[in-house]
Amino acid sequence: IYINETLVQKGDYELNYEKGIIYLSNSISEFDTLLCTYEKVPFNLNRRYLHHVYADSVDTLFQEHIQEPDIEQHSFSKTDLYISGTKSLGISFGSQSDLSLSQSMNINIDGNISKDVRIEGVLSDEDIPIQPEGTTADLEELDKVFVSIKGRHARATLGDFDLSLHQSSFGTLDRKLEGATGEIGEKDKKISLGGAISKGRFVTKRFEGKTGKQGPYRLAEGGIVVAGSDKVFIDGECLVRGKDYTIDYSSCELIFSSK
Repeated sequence: IYINETLVQKGDYELNYEKGIIYLSNSISEFDTLLCTYEKVPFNLNRRYLHHVYADSVDTLFQEHIQEPDIEQHSFSKTDLYISGTKSLGISFGSQSDLSLSQSMNINIDGNISKDVRIEGVLSDEDIPIQPEGTTADLEELDKVFVSIKGRHARATLGDFDLSLHQSSFGTLDRKLEGATGEIGEKDKKISLGGAISKGRFVTKRFEGKTGKQGPYRLAEGGIVVAGSDKVFIDGECLVRGKDYTIDYSSCELIFSSK
């Protein structure tokens, strides 16, 4: 305690610590300056502490205070969404090579996420140049990665998709693309937008067949034909894959049927 910057001795004042009141032995004038410095307890202490809290009356002894728990209820709409997949891990080693690890993952998504919205997708981290066999008209897409969402009046696809334009003023167009496409509208009035890059380079190969030789006829050197992108014509007539010919996409070889 200081009065006019002069330290007051402890015998010249009395301090009530419980109430926080200072009593000075000597009076001071209204022009004097009183300065007090102290440390405060960082928390409040109660005046009474009891090990057991006693009831105020006998009635309170038989009253059960039950508090209902707060339970948040959430309603989820029923969805038919199915997710499946595979995860594989491979180890390879040899006398002339070091130990190597390879892994792959495939995820299939199919179902309804709401009443009018359906999702379909294939996700994969594989990078294996395996092509399906071109012995049938319909091919199984081994390397197709996409996510497609369909609604009542709209649809969108991100990833690999097939573009088919058969009523265009530029003629018939069939392409296997990689990108995004969307469509909105009714059956008679539709607006389609998309942006993509081709999965390969468009090539036309013309050759004359040999009598009595069904094949194989080599289409390209040092390349791979994109599966399902082939169209074969003889004298302007479009042939059917699997019925009129078969194709090996990996070796780029074409074999005609015996018909």
